[in-house]
Formats: sequence, C-alpha cells, structure tokens
Amino acid sequence: MDKGWMFLPKQTEEYRKGLENFLDFAFSNANINGTIACPCARCKIGICVSREEAYDHLTVDGFIKGYTHWVAHGEIACSAPSISSSVLSRDDVDNMEGLVHDAFGVQQHYGSTINTAGFEKDKDIPFGETEKFYKLIDDSQKELYPGSFPNAMKDLPKSYYEAEKLMKQLGLGYEKIDACPNDCTLYWGLDKERVLCKTCNEPRWETSKDDPTGDKRKVACKVLWYFPIKPRLQRLFMSYKTAVHMRWHSESRIKDSYMRHPADSPAWKTFDHNHPEFAKDPRT
Repeated sequence: MDKGWMFLPKQTEEYRKGLENFLDFAFSNANINGTIACPCARCKIGICVSREEAYDHLTVDGFIKGYTHWVAHGEIACSAPSISSSVLSRDDVDNMEGLVHDAFGVQQHYGSTINTAGFEKDKDIPFGETEKFYKLIDDSQKELYPGSFPNAMKDLPKSYYEAEKLMKQLGLGYEKIDACPNDCTLYWGLDKERVLCKTCNEPRWETSKDDPTGDKRKVACKVLWYFPIKPRLQRLFMSYKTAVHMRWHSESRIKDSYMRHPADSPAWKTFDHNHPEFAKDPRT
C-alpha cells in the first residue's frame, strides 16, 4: 500500500485523498462503535474519535511521526518498528507530572499547565491520596540542580528505603511473603502462622540473630517478593494512553480465522463462552 502521501504537505489534494483512503481502511478494520483511536500528533492513539473528527485532526496536526505501519488500525506489522518510532522523546522521558497524574488517575488536558491549587480534592483524586499527590507534584516541579531540565525531581531518594516508599506511593510496591527453602509452601493465608513446612518439615526460620538493639529476631530461610498484579493493572487503566491498548483484544482485534492473539485461541473463547458476564467487560 502506497503511503508516500503521508509525507506530503497536508494542504495538497494527494494528502487529503490518501487520508480518505486511510480512514476507509481504519473504519473497516478497527471500528469501535463508530470511532477509531485517533493517530494524530495530538491524540497519539489515546482518544477515540468519529471519522469527521479524525479527518479534522489529521489535516491540522498530521500523523504521529513514524506511524507508517497502521498496527492500531488493522494493519499487520510487516517489520520491526524503526528506532526513531520506538525511542521516547525527551518530553516523554522527563514528564514527571504526567507520571504522577497517571499514577493517581487524574486526567490531563493538552495545552494545560499543572496548577496544584486548581484541582478539586474531592473530585479529581480519591480521598486519602490527596496529600501524597500534591507532594509528588510539588517535587516534580523543582529543579534537580540550577539550569537542569524542567520536571526533574529535586528530592531524589537518599536511600533504598526512601526509593521503596516512593515506589509504593506510585502504586508500584511489593509484598514479602516467607517461603519454604525447598519452594513447597508459602506462609500466607491459612499457613501464615506455620513454623514448619507442611510438605517437607523444613523450618521456616533460620537461627535467630541479634538486631542492633540486642533483641532476638527471626529471619526467614527464604522470602518471596510478590508484586501484586491488581494495582499494576489499575495503573494501566488509569492512563488513557495505555487503557486503549489494554482493551485492544476486545475492541480493535481483527476477528477472523487467523491466530494473532491469545484471544483467538480455543481456550480463551471457551472461557468467554462459559463466563459471559465476566467476558462482556473488555477490561477483564
């Protein structure tokens, strides 16, 4: 498919004719209730719009730079993405405000500036999270050093424990669960209070050691570091940029006889058939 028109000036007849062909293709293969994910440089495939809106956006703002394989609009990628299209821009890398907004589920608007005094606490941010949100936003607006790039965090973690605390505030923490040294048992749930493995009888604890205060403390023979999946999935859905990709298997997948995604497999289809209430929500 000839895509040379994408590099022509947006006012030319060739560009507008090519754009009409793109919209025909996209709405035939990736139609979501009469809309498509807009690939303009402003929406960046993060917002679904009607055909008329997509046409207006793409004649004013143009396509995302490097978006020549229309993988989000029904075209199968025939080669690996180019380096230029896969490397994040400095604006994306340094967007600490955007990271915090995504972590707390606060919608950002294009062209707006962050004003922490402008948010309605009981509307935009879940109650109880407000203080953490404002602190992170304030930190993200301070310079790391005089003349540094904007939005570089000033108060870098000074220790492992401070870094751990920051990650938890962003919803990316972890849990530590004692485990059998032979991997038989997790001391969790009904087995939380066990001191011996119920399978191999290995002790849960090593020999007690003295802590700096002189008291004895128990040290687990083995510890599992568990990264809870639920908050990570919630974070992905909180960002409008990633939420559209999380629903892709339901809303944008080409549904024919070819296997392209686990959702095309008999096992997935059987599960959906047996659990229709669960399957009807694309977020599951």
